[in-house]
Amino acid sequence: MTTTGHKSEELVACSQEVDRFLGELLVDVRAIGAAARAAFGDSAPTAGRLTSAVEPGVNELMDRRDDLQGCGFVVAPGIFADRELFLAWWQGRPRAFLGEARSVTGEALDYTRQAWYRAPATTGAEQVTGPYVDYVCTDEYVVTVTAPVADDSGRLLGVAGADLLAATVEDWALPLLRTVGGRATLIGTTGRAVVSLDPAVRLGRAVAQSAIRERVVCRVAPMTVAQL
Repeated sequence: MTTTGHKSEELVACSQEVDRFLGELLVDVRAIGAAARAAFGDSAPTAGRLTSAVEPGVNELMDRRDDLQGCGFVVAPGIFADRELFLAWWQGRPRAFLGEARSVTGEALDYTRQAWYRAPATTGAEQVTGPYVDYVCTDEYVVTVTAPVADDSGRLLGVAGADLLAATVEDWALPLLRTVGGRATLIGTTGRAVVSLDPAVRLGRAVAQSAIRERVVCRVAPMTVAQL
């Protein structure tokens, strides 16, 4: 990575703003994860106990940030004795509680196959996923920030997360990328384009390493600002 030259300085400045915006959200997501982790404690965990522990932090966060589409905690399979999957997740301005993810036909959806869950569960690292169509919650294009949560033994308990509408992320990121110019692109954890000035780049698709001329990896947010 080059750190000299006019464009590189702009890339660095852009990355610092990405860190500020998403870093603040990650702090809130980690707090939700900490509340969820405390709810498991030493006794047998229950969905009700988890929900009660997570809800106050979710309400405070959604009161404070009107750009969030939803947030909460998603449980790893096998944690609860009486159910395989569970979401202590509140969605939209009405803050509709999910509990279980179901398709339009009423069938239960396995969220463990979704990249926003699978990636942090596999890598143990925080993730930014999207844009993608959120079939679990909204059926809209979203960007999801997730952080894995484990117990003292290292067993995965689930992931804490928050959704932003893709349009919200574009409205925030495009002015930043224009300060860089060219074909500046914001790339998520899994190497996929989140926002780009290049009209040929399909959002949510993987960006080839060979296409990146210059990049700055953000220090806080799991993102990269690149010039294609």
